[in-house]
Amino acid sequence: TIAGGLCYASLDGVASVEGQGLGMVLTTELEKCQEACEQREGCRSFARCPQWGRCFLKDRSFTGGESSRTNGDCKTFYQISCSLTTTTTTTTRDPESGNMVKVVSYNL
Repeated sequence: TIAGGLCYASLDGVASVEGQGLGMVLTTELEKCQEACEQREGCRSFARCPQWGRCFLKDRSFTGGESSRTNGDCKTFYQISCSLTTTTTTTTRDPESGNMVKVVSYNL
């Protein structure tokens, strides 16, 4: 996800160690949480909790391998470099030959 030129990724739940709180935003919209984090000095991540209509801004940076926990539908989102390459792989059957074909796309 990109907002204002920064990219974001997410953990499976809320980070087990979230970092220091930098404020709260009343919204359920992911884009509003991202914008608020970008505007807050020192913000590197946030916990988005749609069931409470809030995002909690945090100072901790993440790489994606950190442990997380379940807390309702809350999820930790963190800033990443937009230059990171993502790969998508799909397997499909060729309609003419019936052979399986693996399609790989790169987001550079």
